Amino acid sequence: MWNKAIWATLAYVVVVVHGALAWWGPGKLRDMEPNAVGDFLAGTMAPVAIFWVMLTFWQQQKELRQNTEALRLQADELKAQVEATTRLVDLDSARLAREIGQDRAVFEVVPGSENLGFNGIVEVQLVNKGGRALNPECERRVFELPESPVIESGKTIKVRIMAGRPAALGFTDAMGARWRVQVVATQRGEVSVSAPVRLSETL
Repeated sequence: MWNKAIWATLAYVVVVVHGALAWWGPGKLRDMEPNAVGDFLAGTMAPVAIFWVMLTFWQQQKELRQNTEALRLQADELKAQVEATTRLVDLDSARLAREIGQDRAVFEVVPGSENLGFNGIVEVQLVNKGGRALNPECERRVFELPESPVIESGKTIKVRIMAGRPAALGFTDAMGARWRVQVVATQRGEVSVSAPVRLSETL
């Protein structure tokens, strides 16, 4: 574009000089006063100056549009990177949650094992339907735990609990996270076990 503008300017100057020579002749131009020569040049070169000002302004506008488009593309790329990173984090979180859920013990009441005794004492059996429960901690008078520090999947434990007084059982999963469940019995001998709650420290 700039080469075309330069050639157009040179062509305009040649045309102006040729026209002046043809109109006045070389002798007339030499006899012109300096201020007349200045007026002539100012009048003939003014279109060239305006042309270059407009051309520069147009070029700046073009570069500004290009820079704006480049910034928009960069913003779109950054947005796409953030979305991709967010998806990866969500996938990792979901995978970790699945791993924790698979390794975590889940205790349920063995159907028909509830036995309401005297003084509101309820005896019930719980079965581990999830992963291994390591290092179980509880009130010994409430839970009858195995001698080994592990409650394997599918194993049952016996609980003697006072109706209306929750009892807590803490354990560690295979990934080292600490969990706790609560066992609650009603006055009618109905027993429920809460969902495992993750703890920041042991009981």
